[in-house]
Amino acid sequence: MKHIFARPAEDRDIPKFAEWAGQNPHFDNNVLTYPTTSTLCAYDSDGAMAFMPAQQPLCMEAISFRPGISDNQKALAMKELTHLLIAMCHAKGAGEVIFLGSNEQTNAYAEKQGFKELPWKLYRARVSELEGITCESTTVQ
Repeated sequence: MKHIFARPAEDRDIPKFAEWAGQNPHFDNNVLTYPTTSTLCAYDSDGAMAFMPAQQPLCMEAISFRPGISDNQKALAMKELTHLLIAMCHAKGAGEVIFLGSNEQTNAYAEKQGFKELPWKLYRARVSELEGITCESTTVQ
């Protein structure tokens, strides 16, 4: 078996990448326009084997509310935080915001704010866990 290596894609890769991406029905051309996107290339001694754009979206984590505030106050707080996050995307060059919906109320809110439900499962690799490092849970006080 030949050794396989990876590198950043280069200008000479563009025609091949464009051809292969055109054959992938799940490929999102918009990702290539994001300033934070880099395209990677896996190759062996016969040449390129695979191309993969990698982007840096911003991901909304679990929101925590002050106990006792009204649903209207929660909605307004979420709206302001979402607008700030979108402004941060513009400033950083991130092309997408990821929202991990876990409750029907916030899912409905997200859809009203322009988020679209995706048809794929979401997976995460925590880099520290890949190294066998476990982070102890901390409680915010």
